[in-house]
Amino acid sequence: GQLGNVDIVTSNLGLNSLVITNGTSAAATLSGLAANAFVNINAAITTSLTAALAVATGTSDVINLSTNIDGALTAGKVVVASVETVNLEALDKFVDVSGSFDAFGNAIPNGVDDTNSVQSIDLDIDEATTLNITGSADLTVDILDTNNSGADIKTSLVDASAFTGKLTLIADGLIAGTTVKGGSGADT
Repeated sequence: GQLGNVDIVTSNLGLNSLVITNGTSAAATLSGLAANAFVNINAAITTSLTAALAVATGTSDVINLSTNIDGALTAGKVVVASVETVNLEALDKFVDVSGSFDAFGNAIPNGVDDTNSVQSIDLDIDEATTLNITGSADLTVDILDTNNSGADIKTSLVDASAFTGKLTLIADGLIAGTTVKGGSGADT
């Protein structure tokens, strides 16, 4: 089920390397995550989901966010604090059903993905200097400027060079001079 208004200390559960969420019904926190932890988001986040490492005092802390869904996903707001690198993987789950038709009534050949995954996520990643994006879903990423000044944002590289879906990047919170590398999709 969905996470409610709760702080789950993942290290107390021994589940601090891989956490799968089915969305949130209120603001939720996953704290105590291990370095390089994976947080998989499978459903909408109603208010926000905060992912916090147990120890984030280095200069190369990493957290991995991922989605893998067939169809649309509005992930919502994900907050990652005190982490220098955020890796985001947005996958389009491959589904091939024999005899499928597209929205216009045209037959979809076998061996072809029957639906395209269109996803969006809002990221509050003020401390991250790097955002790496991989995957195959069409994705809209909004990097938030939570205090509307840009002063708290440190992201200087958005690297989607390995991304094959269509990327739409909303750069509300990016600083001047940020390097953005697009992938093979029709990025905007």
